[in-house]
Amino acid sequence: MVSYDSISKLLQEHLSTNETLRAKQLMKEMKKAKNEGVFTKDFLLEIIEWKSPRSKGYWKSNNKEYVREISKRFFQLKDDKNRMRCLRELHGVGVPVATAILTLSDPKNYCIIDYHAWQLLYDYGLVTEKEDGNNLGVKNWLQFLEIIRQLAQKFQVKARDIERTIFDYHKGKVNNNLENKCH
Repeated sequence: MVSYDSISKLLQEHLSTNETLRAKQLMKEMKKAKNEGVFTKDFLLEIIEWKSPRSKGYWKSNNKEYVREISKRFFQLKDDKNRMRCLRELHGVGVPVATAILTLSDPKNYCIIDYHAWQLLYDYGLVTEKEDGNNLGVKNWLQFLEIIRQLAQKFQVKARDIERTIFDYHKGKVNNNLENKCH
């Protein structure tokens, strides 16, 4: 799967700072929620549908007031681990969805953990466990976040730009390999 000598060379060739339209819309909504210090259950649903359209709907068991309470606390916290822990108190919100919420609230410093991006970091030897990128936990996220932030600093872009670029590159590479195998 590795096509470049390093992830830095891959990023030099493919780095994109172009955000998707849907993500831009959600970031705008999140900015408003951040200014108000709270987000709603309906907004949580939008985020979950964007990140995990196949979600099993566990989030529905969160009542509106509980979501408001958790979101207020989330916006007050500053520490990465505590912010993650707070979001995960919501039913149906695991590490991947929590990272989506964090990213929408601060794309400069956060990014979405996803098996595509994880697998590419694994291919380059930047992470050494969970080759398939499934069932990534908080420990994995913190490691992932540190790597992405270092790359973002190196390239002077947002963490989200690095993550989205490697996600898109890996996803395209996987799809191209599948197409080649079928033909």
